[in-house]
Amino acid sequence: VFQARYAVVSLAGESPLSSASVFRTVVKLAKPTGLHVQWSTDDAMGLGWQWSPEGRIGSEVDKWYIFIMPDDGSQLFNLRPDDHYFSPESPSLITDASEGTHITLDCVNGTWFGEAPHFQKPLWVRVAAYGVRGGVGHMSDAVRGFCAGPPDRPDPP
Repeated sequence: VFQARYAVVSLAGESPLSSASVFRTVVKLAKPTGLHVQWSTDDAMGLGWQWSPEGRIGSEVDKWYIFIMPDDGSQLFNLRPDDHYFSPESPSLITDASEGTHITLDCVNGTWFGEAPHFQKPLWVRVAAYGVRGGVGHMSDAVRGFCAGPPDRPDPP
């Protein structure tokens, strides 16, 4: 917590100092870890992650921002550790933090990018914590997945 006082300085002189204003510095929330595909069917995909913030910051998480991008065939999403391909101001989905560290993506009716359906289409996903006082935190590492059920059992020759 910091305090600041202000004065106006001009050719005419200097004003008295203002009363002290209090402001806080904001620490960006830690990134979720271990983002992974828990399960997948033709209709949906389950994602999970871990949240182990340092100190008391974890209690300030209000929502999870989920970022989804279609896989255009390049590996840039996975190779680059930065957030350039995902806009922190434009999450694809938002879920309440009280619902835990998992989400189910609807691949049939979901409109996260373009038009549904999204089954059999690879996509990249990242997660970030959001807190009212801290804003959008650091994004998780990207994970690649797609909605597809297990393959059919092969017929014996």
